[in-house]
This record gives sequence, structure tokens and C-alpha cells, in this order.
Amino acid sequence: MAGIANSGVVDLIAQDASGNPWLIMIEDRRWGADENQETQLRGKVNAYADYIISGSLAQQYPETAGRRVGIRLECVDTPRGPFRQLVERTASLLAERGIDFYVNPID
Repeated sequence: MAGIANSGVVDLIAQDASGNPWLIMIEDRRWGADENQETQLRGKVNAYADYIISGSLAQQYPETAGRRVGIRLECVDTPRGPFRQLVERTASLLAERGIDFYVNPID
């Protein structure tokens, strides 16, 4: 099962036009739909960041070594309230580690 509720799974790995890899996480629930959603998002982000920082991504996919890696959150609506604060903090912390973080709401 994919989605932020399952931090043990990378939902999707894609490549942009420049050849840089993106780890994509999917949230198909509206923000606030689950009381555990904030904790789940943190867990998923931490798992993705660890996968990148530990070198596991480059080990499993050698073509990603030396590339700028990003994490993209695909979600059904724009994060608001505590979720917005969480994604803003997340983007800042990941940027310090050289990891891009992008939120793509479909609303």
C-alpha cells in the first residue's frame, strides 16, 4: 500500500527533464481527514530523507549518485494550518541537507 500512511514504501521514483531523481509521496486524503496524518507525514518524510542521506538510494539506483535529489508530495488539496507549517519546516530542513521539497496539490 502506498501513501503517507505507509512510511516503509517509496511510492514512486521519477526523473525530471534534467535527469535529477524525485522521490514522490502520495496523500490521497484531504488534510485533517485522519488524526494520525501529521505523524504519518513526518514519518514518511523522515524515511525518504534517510533513504537519500544514508546513500541507500544511490546504492539501489547507481544512476542517481551525484544528482540533486528531491522529494515531491502529491496531495489532493493545499496543506493548511498545521500541515502548511509542517511542509514549510520540512522544506527548510531538507534544503539544509541539499534535498529539494516540493508540494503539488491538485485542488
